[in-house]
Amino acid sequence: MSNTTHLTPPGKSSGWIWVQSDLQLAQPGRAISVLGNAVQDAAGLDIRIDGVWCLGDALCGIREDDLDEVAMASIDLLESLGVPVVYLLGNHEMDVREKSGRNVFPIFNHTAGRPGWHTQAELDDFFFERMCFGTRVCFMGDHADRRPDGTWFVQHHRVAGEGYPHDDSSWNRLRDEIAGAVEPVLTVSHYAYPGGQRPGELIARLLPLPATVITHLHGHAHIGDMVWNREHPYRRENPIDGTTVKQYNISALEDVRSAGSHTAFLRFENGVPVEIRTRCHIERRWVESFSIGGAGARVSPND
Repeated sequence: MSNTTHLTPPGKSSGWIWVQSDLQLAQPGRAISVLGNAVQDAAGLDIRIDGVWCLGDALCGIREDDLDEVAMASIDLLESLGVPVVYLLGNHEMDVREKSGRNVFPIFNHTAGRPGWHTQAELDDFFFERMCFGTRVCFMGDHADRRPDGTWFVQHHRVAGEGYPHDDSSWNRLRDEIAGAVEPVLTVSHYAYPGGQRPGELIARLLPLPATVITHLHGHAHIGDMVWNREHPYRRENPIDGTTVKQYNISALEDVRSAGSHTAFLRFENGVPVEIRTRCHIERRWVESFSIGGAGARVSPND
């Protein structure tokens, strides 16, 4: 885990990252409007962000013209902020693959190797890592066989098909590397660990988590969704099985299944993540604030 690419300038140990997930609106006009409103709100805050992390489900559906339209508009909107962007694949990025067996991933394809964008180097990579304000960040999204006639893909962090190459030994090696990190580690995925809402199957292979892990961020389980996330629909802070470390649900940017349009702002101080603030971009107010390692607290709309 050496020679890791830096998302923020080496030596800079404090700042903010804007974290979003689950735009997931099939109508291009609505998706672009919701993201545009969030970008406008984020750009107008007193907080100066040093990066954007998109944790998956930025796209959904199988209409390829619509997917391309939302992808290109999303790239333009996020690049307007002038900061590095991290992009993960979520379950809805696999919609075309699931239905037709074809690898159609417009944001991934358009941003692979694009300056300022960070994602998995190859479609079949199950993780990638970056340094951010002195913290080592391990990003884990869905992934797929890169071959045109590929036999497997991962959706909902579950393997579909045959020939998946990353067996338990691959995940054990990743856990060992995380355990051996000299820096604090933050894990980030579209999915929660067991103990959280709608947890992923593959990510559970990292349990028990090494002591180097400070916290985990995820999307997927839309806050306020009474159909798919009805057990604890409004709980953003959840435990991780087998540890005292907490994980945080930062979804959802969409405004249909969720009551509002929400993202999170992650603050780093002296080389470690210390605070998560949730914001509603429709009401233009802060909703909740969590001290990492502490208890969550409501904040007033004017804070």
